[in-house]
Formats: sequence, structure tokens, C-alpha cells
Amino acid sequence: MKTHLSSRYKTYALIVLTCTYMVSFLDRIMIGILLQPIKEDLQLSDTQLGFLTGIAFAVFYATLGIPMARWADKGNRVTIASLAIGAWGVMMLMTGFVTSFFQLLVVRIGAAVGEAGIFPPSFSLLSDYFSGKEQNKAFSIFMLGLSICLVIGYLIAGWVNQYYGWRMAFIVVAIPGFMLSLLIKLTLREPRKEIDNTNTPKEVAPPLRETFRHLWGIPTYRNIVMAYSMVNFVSIGVLQWCGAFFIRNYGMETAELGLWFGILGGGAGIGGTLMGGYIFDRFFTGNYHGFLRFTAIGVCMLFPCMAIMVWVPHKMISLMMLMPIIALGLFIYGPITALWQYLIHGRIRAVSQAITALVLNLIGMGLGPQAVGILSDYFNPTMGVSALSLAMVIATSAAFGAAFFFWRASNSVDADMASAMKNNKLYEAVGTDQPAEASSSASIILRGEGT
Repeated sequence: MKTHLSSRYKTYALIVLTCTYMVSFLDRIMIGILLQPIKEDLQLSDTQLGFLTGIAFAVFYATLGIPMARWADKGNRVTIASLAIGAWGVMMLMTGFVTSFFQLLVVRIGAAVGEAGIFPPSFSLLSDYFSGKEQNKAFSIFMLGLSICLVIGYLIAGWVNQYYGWRMAFIVVAIPGFMLSLLIKLTLREPRKEIDNTNTPKEVAPPLRETFRHLWGIPTYRNIVMAYSMVNFVSIGVLQWCGAFFIRNYGMETAELGLWFGILGGGAGIGGTLMGGYIFDRFFTGNYHGFLRFTAIGVCMLFPCMAIMVWVPHKMISLMMLMPIIALGLFIYGPITALWQYLIHGRIRAVSQAITALVLNLIGMGLGPQAVGILSDYFNPTMGVSALSLAMVIATSAAFGAAFFFWRASNSVDADMASAMKNNKLYEAVGTDQPAEASSSASIILRGEGT
């Protein structure tokens, strides 16, 4: 389903949706720096911090993503996105007034509910606003919002906390949430309204059980989801503790920490995303088998990078190691997103994204922070401040599991892509629902195509 919209309007819609996605991630980025101030203020253990930032948030965010996506596949996506970012803003505002572990737990769950309703409708709307290479470029810009969010989130958290406290940092980010909620509702269009006014048959999403069965029947999909879950376990779950690590081990102030994290983390995020697309197009175009094996080898480097970061006795070297860790976690996103687009039909796109997010977030976002928190508390009586360092290194061993599943995916990817192209049920609207080429969208920006 494509609509006839002006280039100016599509650019505006892309900016609004990218900003919405970026803003909705701010709390997750900020809390990485604010864990230690929150711990000291509310007298929490590392296990409690891991629960707040991990399982408590991820369970609701991931599980609600599926019904939100089903709603996005059938309902008014503009309204859903507007309500979701507005609800997120309310939770950020309430975070500024919590005084206990239970209160913070409630607002983190509420934030998860709001965030769960943002990505599925936004991703689905972009699929209808753009087509072909336009779609590829739009997705790349949309996903770069996360890397930009690293810069903004770290800077806000660090500086606002240092001068006004951690509660004010959350209150500040609530403001753009409310503004974007209004912008989305008042200025974006729902393409389905145009279809409803014509005689064009509506696309009907298949039953959820059929969607699960279809996705599970794709070996490449299964293995990549498991692999990326373990990458997220490190790049999201373990890195969540980096702020606390630098405060405990080097006595850094949050303003200084926010500046370094913003510069290094944001630069590595943007660079990693773009370079991943460039590497794929330069060396692996049409060769996902080779790229997945290259990726399997690359993610193994997360372990030595993390070990150097936490055990090298020099603050600047330790800070610099953030760059390869973050870049390694993001460089595969563009090519893998393009691969998913080819393996999954447009009718189940939003639901499939939610199912994928369910697994990725439960393992990466949920278990990652919790595992580090539990290990840190376990080692603390004998190791003191070094307990967190050891916990982070042990948890990073999940990178080897990611390598195993990426390698397994490489064995089936050629057959699965060939099957997808021949399957009329999967591609009943070839040329309208699917991207024009199996290429990383991020590389289009790097090469200047489509501009």
C-alpha cells in the first residue's frame, strides 16, 4: 500500500517519526549514567538496579509490543504513535517525583508501555510513505536516530544531574515527548484513510499463530534473532552499567561522563551504523553467507574489548574502548534489517518486528542488566569495587554465543532468500511492499545515493 505524497511532506514525516523514536530512547540512554546517583539517593542494591533497568522494563516493553503491533497493522497508526509518545512523556514527568524503589518500578513499567507503542506504527508508516530506494534511505535515517540519541541522552543526563539532580533530567525530556505527541496527531496522515475511501481491498493481517509459525519456519530468521539477542545482551545490557563503572572506579562526575559518553558513544554509534552498510555493499553485496560469517568473527571482539575497558588502569584508554564496543553492536543493524525485509512479507511486517523485539529485548534488555547486577552483588563482599568489573566481563562472554548463531545463520541464508523470492504467499505484492535491493540502507547515505 503506497500513497502519493509530496517529497516535502514525506521528508517532514520522516523527521517527526525519527525524532519520536529518538526521544523515546532517551530514558534508556540516560539511566546508564544515572544508575549510581539513583542507587545512592534511593539506597538500592545492584540487583534492584538491574531489575529496574532490565527485566521490569523489558518484560512489559517486549510483550506489549505484539498487541501494539497488531493494533498498528489494523488501526490508525498516527493515533497510536501520538498516544504512545504522550504516555511516555507522562511517565518521564512522574519519574521526577519518585521517592522509593516501588514508585520507580511503577513509572519504569509505565514508560515501557508507552515505548512499546512507538516503534511498530512508526516503522509501518514509513513503509507506506516510502518505496524502493526511498524506503531504504528512510529506514537508515530512522535508525540513525538511536545513534544521535546517544549523544543527546548522555549530555542531558550528565549535565542536568550534576547541577539539578537526576530527577530533573527526566522532567526535562518529558517536554519533547508532549510536543511530539501533538505534532504527530495534528500534522501526520494515516494512509489507510485514503485506502478506506476507495474500492481497493484492504490488506488483512494473518492470525498471530500463523505469523509465529511462518517466522519460526525460517532457519535464518531463528538464528539471527538468537544471535542479535546475545549481541544486545552485551551492547545494551552490559553497557548499561558503564556509567556506574566509571563513577566507582575513576570517581568521574556525571557532567564529565556525559560529555565523553556523548562524544565517543554517539560518534561510534553513527560511524558503526554507516560503516556496517559500507562494508556490506563494498565487500558482501549479494553475499549474505559471507557477511554473516564475517559478523560471527567480528562480534567475538566484544569480549577482549570489554576486558580491556574494565581492567586497563587508565581512564582515557578505558573510555576509548567504548567506541569499538558500541560500533560492533551497531554495524550489523543495516544489513540485517534489509535481510529481514526480504524474508518477511509486508502484511505481517509490524507484528514480525514486535515478535523480533520480544526476543531481542527479553534477552538483551531484560536479562543483561539483571545478570550484571546479580553478579556484582555476589562478588561484592570479596572484591569490593572490582566486583562490577568482573560481572561485566563475565556477562560479555555472551558474544561467543552470538558468533555461534550468526555462523549457523550463514549456512541457511542463501536457501531461505531463494525460497522467499519464489514464495507467492510471501511476496503477493512484489515491487510494492518490499525494498528494491537487499542492500544496507545505511550505505546509501554514505555513498550519497537517492539524494
